Amino acid sequence: MAGLSGNVCPPQPLRITNTGDNQVDQPALLQLEELLFPLVEVRTNGSHDPQGDRAGTILQFGQQIQKLEGDPGRYGLMVSVRSDPEKSKNPPYTFNIEAHAIVTLRNSGLDAEAEAAKVLASGVPIVMGAIREQLASVTARSPWGRFLINAVPLQDPREIASI
Repeated sequence: MAGLSGNVCPPQPLRITNTGDNQVDQPALLQLEELLFPLVEVRTNGSHDPQGDRAGTILQFGQQIQKLEGDPGRYGLMVSVRSDPEKSKNPPYTFNIEAHAIVTLRNSGLDAEAEAAKVLASGVPIVMGAIREQLASVTARSPWGRFLINAVPLQDPREIASI
């Protein structure tokens, strides 16, 4: 494409500015640096009834967090979602998706445990949204049509067991 070079600009921190009397100009606390999908597996369910219930897919979630050594505020976050074919009723697809993210929490002023909790509370919904879009994209041209993961219940992300 004309006008595009092969150079990649490093991510810039999001700046929040209040246009009222009080000016606020600070970097966003959580910054998404990398997002990869090492596992995207989707299979069509041949016995799915397209006239039947499409809301019967039961999901399993998992997540792991790892502080990156020697780099303050940087974390690796893995989020996984898969369907549970044994508990699901009339699922159009079975799937297993895993996303890996690198996030940086800047200027938090928190202790290590509180910082990890903040990364989970803010990072899991970001990565979950990316997983939702990935699955919708993969199934868009599949026999039973686009599949969307519903809203994930808000809960303490530390309570989600790894799968």
